[in-house]
Formats: sequence, C-alpha cells, structure tokens
Amino acid sequence: MILTLVDVAECIAATGIADRSHIYVGRMPDKKPCSIGIYNLDRQQVQNTVGGRTNSSYRIKPVSILVHWNKSSKDTELKAAAVYDAVAALRNAHAGGNRILFADMHTDTPVDVGMDDGMVYEMVIEADFYYERKD
Repeated sequence: MILTLVDVAECIAATGIADRSHIYVGRMPDKKPCSIGIYNLDRQQVQNTVGGRTNSSYRIKPVSILVHWNKSSKDTELKAAAVYDAVAALRNAHAGGNRILFADMHTDTPVDVGMDDGMVYEMVIEADFYYERKD
C-alpha cells in the first residue's frame, strides 16, 4: 500500500497544527488564506537498499508542503515554522493504513517563496516521508 498525499494531509491535520478543511491536496482552489497545500515533490528518489526495493522494509514519499497564510510575513513565517516543527517531530504516525516512520526534512527551515498574486505570503517545506513497506 502506498502513502498518498491525502494520507499525508490527514497525518498533518492529526498533529493539530491546522484544521483538515484548510489542508488541500494536489491543488489549492481559489488559494484561500490560512491554507496548506500538499503536493508530490517532482524528483527522482534514489534507491539505496542493498538488494533493491524488494529487500527494503520502508518506502519514501517525497512531499512539498506550501504554507499559504496571510498578508503578514511574520504570521506566515511563524505558521510555517510550526508546520515544519510538527512534520519534523512525526514518529510512528498512522495514516491511510500506513505507519509513517518519520519525515526527513530537506532544509533547516521553511523556504520563503515570496507572495502570490493576491499579496499573500507563502513558504515551502520539503520532506521525505519514510513509511513502512507493506507490499
């Protein structure tokens, strides 16, 4: 069973950092303020397991998390830091029938990507979600 973006959204919502109704998957319709978007991270995952994937006990889901908050850079930065900390602290979380072992953060802090067309500040968090392999 693979870990889906919906599973990641559910897991993030379960931390209490944001209400599930404000966490979007794959796209953010109308880009409402105080929202979080969960996207597949477009990059190739290197398989480092000796003997290949069939001998691995885990799989990896590369994810990009967009924190689209409000017109205050400070509020957005604080919320993005809280999301970052919640994701980085995940251990043995359950989502969609999967056990997420942990998230490996790509950067030390959320990355500021500026403002959108509506002047709402945004920050991005990239992480690899390691989860238990069941197939």
